[in-house]
Amino acid sequence: MKIGIVVFSHTGNTLRAAGALESELLERGHDPEILRLEVPADYKPGEAAVELEGIPDISGCDGLVFASPVHAFSLSAVMREYLGRAEIPPGTRKAALITQHLPFAWLGGNRALRQLEAACGGSLNGGAIVNWSRSNRERQIEEAAAKIAGLF
Repeated sequence: MKIGIVVFSHTGNTLRAAGALESELLERGHDPEILRLEVPADYKPGEAAVELEGIPDISGCDGLVFASPVHAFSLSAVMREYLGRAEIPPGTRKAALITQHLPFAWLGGNRALRQLEAACGGSLNGGAIVNWSRSNRERQIEEAAAKIAGLF
């Protein structure tokens, strides 16, 4: 299965988690591809207006994972902007990978996951949240990758 992992990563943390997911999907026989959302170099998290520098082509994907950090207790504006523009083919399986610095999912991660699901028309097949400041971060990344890979 061709799976696009659409990633916005400002600090590299979300990209690292997406890389672990890519590896897990490869091990399970899928054909994953990381598709990065790019913004201007002067972008600052929390800005309301976001300019995307290109929209990744997802037309050939059978499944999609949207990977985004939490900014200000919400889904990043970059991912919201992308999802507002993306043309997701009907019937495409979708999942979410959310990363956040704060240690508990109720400090923005759960909200970001709900916002991402709403932006996908309420049709996510599942998702996972990685709390970056927790000491068990590596285990969380592994578990998130396994959980999401199991959805495809």
